[in-house]
Amino acid sequence: WFDFRMWGVNAILSYLPFHNTVYWADADNLVLRKEYSTEAQARTRVTVYALAGVPITLGDEIAALDDKRIEMVRRAMPVVPLRPASLSRGTPAGDLVPLRADFKRPFGAWQVRGWSNLTTNKTVSASFTVRASAVWDFWNDRLVSAENGEKTLSVTVAPGDTALYRVTPLETKAPTLLSISRHVTQGGYELKDYAADEKGVRGVVRCPGGETVTVTLLLPDGTGVAS
Repeated sequence: WFDFRMWGVNAILSYLPFHNTVYWADADNLVLRKEYSTEAQARTRVTVYALAGVPITLGDEIAALDDKRIEMVRRAMPVVPLRPASLSRGTPAGDLVPLRADFKRPFGAWQVRGWSNLTTNKTVSASFTVRASAVWDFWNDRLVSAENGEKTLSVTVAPGDTALYRVTPLETKAPTLLSISRHVTQGGYELKDYAADEKGVRGVVRCPGGETVTVTLLLPDGTGVAS
């Protein structure tokens, strides 16, 4: 875990200005096996690599990983070429590393926000404010908030773990796309097309053949599903 902080996270912070502009910054192997990572720490490793947009070289024999860790790896593949503005260069990682990736597509805009607790023995807290947004907890698969006004939300992260949210502008008359289970960017890679209006939703999500993907929607008050 110390090596991950020093040669993974700190390396990303050091070389981020050159990443995806001059060359691809390499944060070393992604190691998830139980010998080196608890389940929470594995989740953090995957999230940090995926939201930094760095190349992912797997450091484990896939057949030796349990199902949960394999699912984590699947959520980070393929690599999306990101340069998150929340990561500042040259400052060693503190106990809590904030991650924020902003997405804007022809069919909508959203944020993916994460907080990674790099400690091994203490719970760390943070807060953030949203306005007229829906907030979805990716790793815990749950709706956190959906309000039209301004709201400040608290984030409590256990040792070694990561909280990961999608923050989406709230629609009042059409369904709001809360999350897609395929990738940690929740649409940054896999959502090819999307449209929503008062009559319904239509779109295209790309994924490996045979994989089940969940698209989570929030319906406006007073509406329901017809088909």
